[in-house]
Amino acid sequence: MPAFRISSIIFERPLAGAFGFDVKGLRAETFKKRFRFKNMEFERIYQQVRRYTFLSEPKARELYAFVLEQRPRYIFEMGFYKGGSTLIMAAALDEIGSGAILSHDLKSALQLVPSADDLARRTGLAHFICFKYCDWCCEWELAKYLEANLEENVYSPYIDFVFLDGGHYWNATGFAFYLVSHLMRSGSWILFDDLKWDLNKDCDDNSWIGRFPSDARRRAMVGMVFDLLVSTHPEFTNIRKTQGGDWGWAQKR
Repeated sequence: MPAFRISSIIFERPLAGAFGFDVKGLRAETFKKRFRFKNMEFERIYQQVRRYTFLSEPKARELYAFVLEQRPRYIFEMGFYKGGSTLIMAAALDEIGSGAILSHDLKSALQLVPSADDLARRTGLAHFICFKYCDWCCEWELAKYLEANLEENVYSPYIDFVFLDGGHYWNATGFAFYLVSHLMRSGSWILFDDLKWDLNKDCDDNSWIGRFPSDARRRAMVGMVFDLLVSTHPEFTNIRKTQGGDWGWAQKR
């Protein structure tokens, strides 16, 4: 099977249809056992990471359940902070027994205590994750992935699930969606966090938002990307919002 290297992870191009998960195909008693075990595993990991993630418990539960049920082989994440959301997904992959996460944030995340790598080692889930600390931005890393993937003017999509939780403004989120969509395989999912967030809310450091015009600061720009670019995109379907409208989901056709 052809493969290509991204950072320290080998990403093989998956065989079509090999990684689906059909809950309807399980017998009822099997599903009940899986659900009970899922709750036990979630409680364990969430207690370890809840102080290091911006995800509320309901969001973390939904993310964990999605990964467990969809069984993505390759996950792409933009914005990991201290790695809490990454480890929620990694715990689900641990229960499944396979999978890999390539997660991105700025190099400044190395200064956080604990760092994402520290927390991954502490939880014993580091072998599922490659944290990429970007010198410039995630979009530039995506450009390099596209270059490495392109053969004879054709991309070979391999990503099964994308979690976008970084940037949070129009050009960063919109461009990241455009770039990563080229690497998403048919049937894969993308999740946008913070559809309702704007630059005037919960911002600890206001020094950097002065470059944005006042009307942009009042707008929920991730939500704008989802409503104007994702929901109208002909290559995406099954558009839905959860978590009181703060999460946006879409599936690539």
